[in-house]
Amino acid sequence: ESGPSLPTRVRTVIGFISGSESSNRRHEHVQHDQRTVGLGDILSHGARIFSPDVQATPKLFARSRQVAHINYFVSHSWSAPRIDKYGGLLYRFNLVPALVAMHIAALAAAIGFVAGVLPPMATLACVDLPGVRVPFGAYCQLAGTWAFVSVLIGWGRVLALVEAMGLIARTDCFVDKMCID
Repeated sequence: ESGPSLPTRVRTVIGFISGSESSNRRHEHVQHDQRTVGLGDILSHGARIFSPDVQATPKLFARSRQVAHINYFVSHSWSAPRIDKYGGLLYRFNLVPALVAMHIAALAAAIGFVAGVLPPMATLACVDLPGVRVPFGAYCQLAGTWAFVSVLIGWGRVLALVEAMGLIARTDCFVDKMCID
């Protein structure tokens, strides 16, 4: 038995309700005391906020801000390990940027190899043509894998920096540990 699919496992550990989904569930009145943190704050340091060692403190609460709209309500299982929650967040928010970076890096490496900028790592015998050797370079695999892992793990820090600089609007997320005083 293979068990539940990855999206199903992600939803059982950590849940997300986007602002557009929650607008259908809103009450007639608007709460003026709702607070959020940036998505980059949640993702930074391996989603450290979900560590059992991290307790809600006034200093942590001070990182949140009062808003009129929440982009994502991040609900999490208190019994699930931090790594599972971090994996769910990476899957939900960083997977697409990581895949895009992977393809761009692999394509750039392929172009560099074909253009002769990157030298062959070895020559291999061609199975279909006896006696013919073809150049081999694993640059696409190496560059693609490196880009994927780097962006998957590091995207939260980049996002936090770009949001802090005001270059993009902050993705406002509600997380109980940081937004409830």
